[in-house]
Amino acid sequence: MASFRKREKAGGSFSYTAYLRYKRKGKMVYTESETFPKKKLAEVWAAKREAQLSELGALERAISGLESNSMTVGELIDRYFVEVFPLKPWWRSKTDTLKQIKNSEFGQLAASTVKASDIITHCRKWNERSSSSTTMQHYIYIKGVFGVAAELLRCEVDYSQIDVAQRTMPKLGIISKAGS
Repeated sequence: MASFRKREKAGGSFSYTAYLRYKRKGKMVYTESETFPKKKLAEVWAAKREAQLSELGALERAISGLESNSMTVGELIDRYFVEVFPLKPWWRSKTDTLKQIKNSEFGQLAASTVKASDIITHCRKWNERSSSSTTMQHYIYIKGVFGVAAELLRCEVDYSQIDVAQRTMPKLGIISKAGS
């Protein structure tokens, strides 16, 4: 069962933190929490996460840390849709682009093992069909998903690989800003 805590922020608004705690033989074996601007969002997240953890073997994987290590980029994008969109809605074009990424070869890779070369390869393939500014959107959305992977989506990724790809792709003409 989840517990919730209401906290007043400096500006006078409130945030709500949902806590999930699991004990075995009186010892805490797993804890997880997320903070939201509205209590309803915290309740929805807690209910979804409790349902996920109630699936056969899910809690054990979460405890051992294996839950996040086997997630593909496509699964990570699915979690991004579920967890981030309710908090920060975006336009349909971003949804369409994320679905393209999810359904690509890049989407089948294990998220925890993604290297800069994988990102560059994905963007290079996309750039063959489109402009470098459109390919930049792919990169930006990948960066956005990976940027919240560890903290919000509970998937450990090597974010430094994003930065390496970003420094390399303009040199190869794969990405550029609009109008250049």
